[in-house]
Amino acid sequence: MCWQERNITFENGIYFGYPLCCINEFIDDLSKGESPHRRNKLAGIKTDGAFHPCRKHTQDILDGKIKIEDLIDSRVCPYPFPYRHSHSIR
Repeated sequence: MCWQERNITFENGIYFGYPLCCINEFIDDLSKGESPHRRNKLAGIKTDGAFHPCRKHTQDILDGKIKIEDLIDSRVCPYPFPYRHSHSIR
C-alpha cells in the first residue's frame, strides 16, 4: 500500500468516525497482505463492509462488552452508521 492509499484510507476512516486504533490496524494489516475482512468474517462479526474493528475491539464485541455501533464516534458523514454514500471523501 503506497502512502497515498494509506492517507486516503486514514482520512476515510476519520470521515466515517472509526476509532484510530481500528483505522491504523486496518492499514497495517493491508500493508502486510493480511485480510481484516476475513478475520472479522471468521469471528462472526457482521460489518458494514467497510469498517473492520481492530483485534482488541473485535474481542470486546465477541465478549459482549460493546456493540460495533458503540465504536463510531465523531462521524463527519451525514448518514448514520452503517449507511454511507457511494464514494469516499476524495
